[in-house]
Amino acid sequence: MAGALLASLAYGTALAQPDYAIFLDSYPRGSLHLVELPNLNDIKIVRSEPLALDIPRNLRRRFQVANGDVHAEAGDRTMVFGGRTGSSASWDIYLAEVNVGTGVLENVRPLVADRRVREEDPRFSWNGSQIVYKCDGKICLVNSDGTNAREIVVEPGCELWAPALDVTGFFVTYVQRCDGSGSDRIAWYAFDDPDPENSPTIVPSEGDGPDRFPYFTPTGEIVYSHLDSDSETSSLWLHYPLYGTTEFLHSETDSDDDPYVYHADGTYVAFSGWGRDAYDLYIYNRGTKAAAQVTRGVNVLGTILFD
Repeated sequence: MAGALLASLAYGTALAQPDYAIFLDSYPRGSLHLVELPNLNDIKIVRSEPLALDIPRNLRRRFQVANGDVHAEAGDRTMVFGGRTGSSASWDIYLAEVNVGTGVLENVRPLVADRRVREEDPRFSWNGSQIVYKCDGKICLVNSDGTNAREIVVEPGCELWAPALDVTGFFVTYVQRCDGSGSDRIAWYAFDDPDPENSPTIVPSEGDGPDRFPYFTPTGEIVYSHLDSDSETSSLWLHYPLYGTTEFLHSETDSDDDPYVYHADGTYVAFSGWGRDAYDLYIYNRGTKAAAQVTRGVNVLGTILFD
């Protein structure tokens, strides 16, 4: 099992920087924004003006969007996200194509839609063939064409959310909440391992306060945010499942939160950093150990990086 956790990629000198970012400005009734990213290297502040990412006219008045993910391949950019048609409806999983030229989500269609189940927090597998998501407090997996939807992690008495797969597709990481929001912890799990002794591993917390928003790097580490209960500030941390060790990664503002790892080689990590009156978009370079501020004044949640 341990060998499967290692990938052949390594970070340091970035292969390429991401071209675009998408983020949500509030939840659950927010709007999506698209940012074309400037050169991120060796610059502290590279302000970009985010543009509203529109949805088709026939959906605008009644459709609500939540966080999601983008898989980009051969010029195609497919987005998966949580959505619902009105505040009384349950959240479902939708797909759409991102047109970066027009700033419009095209061909919006449901992927997983069970009115009895709340489905949200979707993330693509690294090759785009599967999507992991939260389903009524459990973790579920579905093929990108909508087939073979199934539960992969169930922990009675706990709410599980914010799942993400590793590059091999063998491991999943997620937030485990068993006793209120202050109890949030990061877990990872080999969900298809037939060993009867197989069970989720909890990442030891670095002090009091919740741990949230885990994301695998290409080399098998887990990036996440930790909220310190004493200072009420959050920062980014890196856990090594293979060795069971954790180290501090980065702190830029009073609240660094909601990290997202760029898939190319794991060098760039987007996060929301608290500004004067909103969360701004920052992108941290693990090679240079510097962060560039990309936006200011527009609230940033659930950032996605892609080409």
